[in-house]
Amino acid sequence: VQNQIAAHQTNINNLQRAWDVSQRSSREDWDEWLRRFSVQLLREAPSPALRACAELAQAYQPLARELFSAAFACCWVELDDHY
Repeated sequence: VQNQIAAHQTNINNLQRAWDVSQRSSREDWDEWLRRFSVQLLREAPSPALRACAELAQAYQPLARELFSAAFACCWVELDDHY
């Protein structure tokens, strides 16, 4: 298990696709974007604990909303300066 934890690499391309906000206009569009972005942050987070929550957060939106800040902060530190 330890090797799997150490081997995880945040996939920046997946995050870039998730944070794309083109063609968002209605409140429903933005709500769906935030839901998908939250789950993708959890999937790409370097923290194994956060990644373990991704599937449940996809099914239970309040969990994704609750973990958004932690997942965002974890992924943010993985980004290069030009992002």
